[in-house]
Amino acid sequence: MDTKFYRILELVQEENKTFGTFFSRTNYLAETLGVGILDLKKIVGISQGVLFRGRKNDDDVTAKTWLKLETAERKAGITTLDKVPKSSEQSRVFTQSVEEIKDLLSEIAGHLKTIAETPAAARTNTRASAKKVAKSAKR
Repeated sequence: MDTKFYRILELVQEENKTFGTFFSRTNYLAETLGVGILDLKKIVGISQGVLFRGRKNDDDVTAKTWLKLETAERKAGITTLDKVPKSSEQSRVFTQSVEEIKDLLSEIAGHLKTIAETPAAARTNTRASAKKVAKSAKR
């Protein structure tokens, strides 16, 4: 089950890396609002230096700046789905990732439900049985 969780994280990180860069998000925000890139410093509430350093390298963007950008995007009516790329190939890959995440989460939910429905005594006995098996394997 751990590998499934890591796969979800991997898919989400890939989506963020591909579609969520500061450069592309600021371009999209400016395009949506019909303003120039320089106008974003006032709209987002950051300095020109922060804006251009962020557009040059995502590693230079602080959590506070990401939050300000996200707030400005929400005020502009931009949602995550608006950021889905327009090319059919990128859209197909994005849709597959979303579907895979849904499937993995559904499977994990089933496992969690089974664990929750299993009486605590049965789970404890399973651990004790596993310990006995481990001890006998050492002999």
